[in-house]
Amino acid sequence: MNIAEAVFYGIFQGITEFLPISSSGHLAVLGFFLSSGENNIPFFVVLHVGTFFSIMAYFRRDIVQIIVDTERWILSGGSDTSSRQGAGMLMYILAATFLTGIIAFPVKDFIENSFSSMRIISWNFIVTGILLGLAYLKTGKDLSTPLNLWRSAVIGIVQGIAALPGISRSGSTVSAGILLNIDREKAAKFSFLIGIPAIAGATLLEAGEILNAGSIHIVSYGAGLLTAFLSGMLSIHILFKAVMLGRLHYFSIYCLSIGILLFFFMAVR
Repeated sequence: MNIAEAVFYGIFQGITEFLPISSSGHLAVLGFFLSSGENNIPFFVVLHVGTFFSIMAYFRRDIVQIIVDTERWILSGGSDTSSRQGAGMLMYILAATFLTGIIAFPVKDFIENSFSSMRIISWNFIVTGILLGLAYLKTGKDLSTPLNLWRSAVIGIVQGIAALPGISRSGSTVSAGILLNIDREKAAKFSFLIGIPAIAGATLLEAGEILNAGSIHIVSYGAGLLTAFLSGMLSIHILFKAVMLGRLHYFSIYCLSIGILLFFFMAVR
């Protein structure tokens, strides 16, 4: 893989990872139509590392605050009320992550096999489009329900289902939060925070592919990682703006269009 291809894939990964359009679905479709027979899994793992760094960098203040609050809350024996919010957020993240693993890990083989089924992916894109459309219908409504343990668990279950290619992790979890009447900004932020352990876990599961790859192209891999990081930062910002301005219907229309076109293409192929 040359540098130009690495940069293209890096930008592509960074944009699709955090915009609610499913990076895994797009990579699967792209691989289906442009497959060269080359094993690019190690390279795609590197791209996920780049987007992992982008989410860590973008939410660095929130991450530090959660860690500091949790430490203060533990050391105070739970009596420090000012640190309760951050400690509670960590508990919600852990609950969501646990449910994500419970849902996704047992069907890992089915998820991996789904990457080669364009029909399944087409339906998954349609599901994402419907979820985003339902969340858009909440535009203009007062959303003030607090995040709690069971709501975070529900969002974690949705994130587990979103391991399927074509179902957007960010789109489905943000939509789930909004449909649970959680404030838009809080729903979006929680979606990204629970994405940190999810992306890290998925990356670690595939990290062995890099060791099995033999020789790797350091410059190309580095270019892909950097562009995935930068474009990931940009797409996080864009999604936040879209959520706050009630613009999720654009992504809904896009995902529905991709799903329907892919479905009919496979039907007549």
